[in-house]
Order: sequence, then structure tokens, then C-alpha cells
Amino acid sequence: MSNIGDRIFSKEFQHYKIRDPFTGKTIPVTTTYFAAMKLPNHVKTFGTHIPFVGEDYAKLTGYINGSLRPIVDADDVDVKEKLYELRLNFFQAVNDVTFVRATQSTSQNKWSDLSEENNMRVLLEMKRKLEDMNASLIYNFAEASDRERFKEQANILFANGYIGTKVRSAEVEFGMSKFEEERSILHCYLAVVFKTLAKRVILEIDVNPRV
Repeated sequence: MSNIGDRIFSKEFQHYKIRDPFTGKTIPVTTTYFAAMKLPNHVKTFGTHIPFVGEDYAKLTGYINGSLRPIVDADDVDVKEKLYELRLNFFQAVNDVTFVRATQSTSQNKWSDLSEENNMRVLLEMKRKLEDMNASLIYNFAEASDRERFKEQANILFANGYIGTKVRSAEVEFGMSKFEEERSILHCYLAVVFKTLAKRVILEIDVNPRV
């Protein structure tokens, strides 16, 4: 599994059973069924930037009790660490009947901000916006003053709803090297910094002497 990796997709390995609401039959499904059922509404309700994990956003529902396999207990630190290293997302048990999605790693082998699904969703969203804008610039003049105007227009796209909400910062530049200018190639650059996530919390307690 460690040799299969790309930031465009995530790896899931658990499965469970559901009850068909029409026939009453028991149907085995993988956890990708859960993502297909829940993720679109999550994005619509909370946004692309909110991680699809935890009891508030990604609690397993509609499953037959006792059917989720394999079980990952919240206290299985060694197992969870190995799954994390393999970029395998998993649901973990909160109690006997409650399971939540505990990780949202993409499968890319190098750890970076694009190892987080929510960052990839935001990046692809920003990429599509710029692609749409860039398509409208074909056969426009692209002098230095024009490129400055394109920059202002592009940065307006991300001024509201992105900077400070979905990302820490984002800046677009348009440029042409001598080689590109000779060939009428306009170059669009996006520099983005993602927001910091808290993925682990360390609790430290000091028991101080009485004075």
C-alpha cells in the first residue's frame, strides 16, 4: 500500500453492512459508500475547507450494529499510527455503537499540506476558478499593464471567502518570460498558504507542591 500514492485520491479499507430500505436485504458496502452519501452534503453545508472527520461532521450512520470491520479502537495507538503511516483513512470506535472517521489523509507518499483532503478540495476549487478566468483571457492583449489588471481581477476571486477562511493567504501573479512573450504564452502563478490544523493534542499536567 505504501507504494501507491497520489494527492488526488485517498485510501479506505473498512467495510460494513446496511439494510436496504425497500427490500430489507442486508447489503455489504465499503466506507466509500459513506463518503458518497455524506461528503457532498458536508461540502454544501460547511464548505470545502472543513475536514470531513470527527463526530460533528463524519459520524457513521445507517449501518447494521456490529458490522463494521475491521474495528479500530481509539486506544489502539500502535495500530492507528501504522494506518496513518500507510495513509489509510479509518473509522474508529468512540463507544460500542458510535464510529467516526478519524483521519482525512490523501495518499501522496510525501507529507505536506496536500496530505490533507480538505486542502486538496480547496486547491482544486481555486484551480478551477483560475482556469475559468484564464480561458477568458485567450487573445486578450497581455502587456505589463494588462497583466497587472489580470492580477487584480484574479486576487478579487479569493479576497472574500478564501483568505482567512479557507486558506491563510493566496496571491495570484501574471507574468511572461522573454521566451514566453516571444510565443504569446501568458503565465499564471498562484501562491497559497494553507491554515494550520491541530491533528494531535498533548495534555501536560503539573502537580505543584502545597505551599
